[in-house]
Amino acid sequence: MRMVGFQEPLSVNYQFLHQRHQQDFIKNVSISDTATCEGTSARLVENLEVFNINWSLSRSDSKHRYRFLDFILPGNKFVELSKKYKVSIATQTSLEWLHFIVNLSQHWTGPVSLAVFVGGEEFLLAKLYITYLRECFPHVKDQISFHLAYSMDYPPSDDPKPEFKYKQNCTNPEAVLSDLLKYQSPRTINWKNNTLYPQNHLRNQARRNCQTEYVYVTDVDIVPCIGMADSLDAFLRKSQCERLCAYVIPVYELDEKVSFPRNKAEMLKMAKKRLARPYHQMVYSPAQSSTDYKRWESNTEDATGPVHVNHNITKCKEWYEPFYVARACVPDYDERFIGYGFTRNTQTFEMITAGYQFQVLSPIFSYHWGLRTYKNNYNVRRYKQVRTNAALFLSFRAEVIARYPKGQRAC
Repeated sequence: MRMVGFQEPLSVNYQFLHQRHQQDFIKNVSISDTATCEGTSARLVENLEVFNINWSLSRSDSKHRYRFLDFILPGNKFVELSKKYKVSIATQTSLEWLHFIVNLSQHWTGPVSLAVFVGGEEFLLAKLYITYLRECFPHVKDQISFHLAYSMDYPPSDDPKPEFKYKQNCTNPEAVLSDLLKYQSPRTINWKNNTLYPQNHLRNQARRNCQTEYVYVTDVDIVPCIGMADSLDAFLRKSQCERLCAYVIPVYELDEKVSFPRNKAEMLKMAKKRLARPYHQMVYSPAQSSTDYKRWESNTEDATGPVHVNHNITKCKEWYEPFYVARACVPDYDERFIGYGFTRNTQTFEMITAGYQFQVLSPIFSYHWGLRTYKNNYNVRRYKQVRTNAALFLSFRAEVIARYPKGQRAC
């Protein structure tokens, strides 16, 4: 099914992901007549009441375009995990990409703060889908705290459809989501196709609700390598950074035919066979090239060793936008940049100007499904968003330089 709206997710094979979830059960839910539901079907509807939603407590952004509700459904072990680990993942998504949190939570054992952007009846669809995910996948239920964001020109609606039924299959969360998305109204689809996705607002919401000293801000389809939470936590406890530091996690795109690489050695084999490559290498290479992937790949002796700094980044290109781990006190993502383009690299630019040292870690990494190209990543709508944000960047750049007149750039 082709998703509509903000982003177009890749088709993912979940057979490898869900070996622990071989049960296949069917749930038919009729919102119009919940009394007819039996067994777990009724629980799915009843569990919607556990969402902590008080519209009067929502807050708005500075321009009153969006409203936010925090912790509408906290992870059962979110507080406990936030005390155990020094680092959290902060991420964000629209409804059509929500299935990606399954493999994220299976690979990352620490806390996750997730901001979800919805409009209209997507609010009800999101509640149903989150309830389903929590019932099928214990990692989601324990680790992930959900936050809500919406546009003030198209607020959430709880109005159900007259006949609302779908098959709940714990072995294929993507298919379940596809079934639910069929209930998006034409009005909602039109709204999504004409609305800019406020990813910087969502990144800020997700990050501010983390309770750990360090935060790893990612996109929801960026998956950490297995065991990263523990190995990264061990590194951060021993880290003796003498200045403002940000630890870069290399990110690779994977061919959809391959299975998850279990360690750096397997990742390097895939890269050698051209089944993996640096993130967005064929889309816009300046965004990631400062990481110096060749230098990271040349170190083949640390594939199973502890996390360490592989090298310092000494030359940053202006459009650099790495995925990194840093203390929670880093500058916010500038919320003037809405939609596609100049959303992450502007925040990195401010960090560089403020004097942050970017250091590349090894042997950990993250990955993204699908080998992206310039052609399949851009369209007319995205070009327009990039041009709009590019015009904003000139004034933003001048502001940042004025804000840090004595900034000592480390790269």
